[in-house]
Amino acid sequence: MNNLRLKYGLILSKSKSFFWVFGAILFLSSCKIFRGNKSIAASGESHTHTKTIDKKAEKVNKNVNTENLISLARTFKGVPYKPGGISESGMDCSGLIYTVCQNVGFAIPRISYQQAEIGQEIAIEEIQKGDLVFFRTSKNSDRISHVGLVTEVALPQNIMFIHSSTSKGVREDNLFSDYWKKAFTKATRPFVF
Repeated sequence: MNNLRLKYGLILSKSKSFFWVFGAILFLSSCKIFRGNKSIAASGESHTHTKTIDKKAEKVNKNVNTENLISLARTFKGVPYKPGGISESGMDCSGLIYTVCQNVGFAIPRISYQQAEIGQEIAIEEIQKGDLVFFRTSKNSDRISHVGLVTEVALPQNIMFIHSSTSKGVREDNLFSDYWKKAFTKATRPFVF
């Protein structure tokens, strides 16, 4: 029995290592620096929104940094909310983050609670431009349901973030407003510039 547990543990250990290595290779292959200067939308992968999004991505300096990421996100201000949307005709909160990241060459999950699992969690006092902020907006669930990209930081009472709200579409709000402060769950730093 102990021999069987030892063999099972060894197989499990090797398979975990394989998945970590495979995941790292997959992530690196999706990074802009390993694909040249093409965005994901321009790389031949099929996206229904490539034409309009590529034009916005071209406006951003090819040397991606936090300011460029924020500038690209701000080009979507006023786009209406649409569940599951990732285009100028409508987008949801995680769709905004997904679209912006895809167009600067960063692979990121599509759904907000999955986006919350990447990067390093940081304290609210450590938040910087380019960090992601996550919220629980449903009283009936503990699952993260909303995400935004930090655009301005002036502590102690001003952290602005861009997101797609269900009522007003893509806009910027203050993390310390009554509604968002209550719904705030965590912040992460997923990108390295």
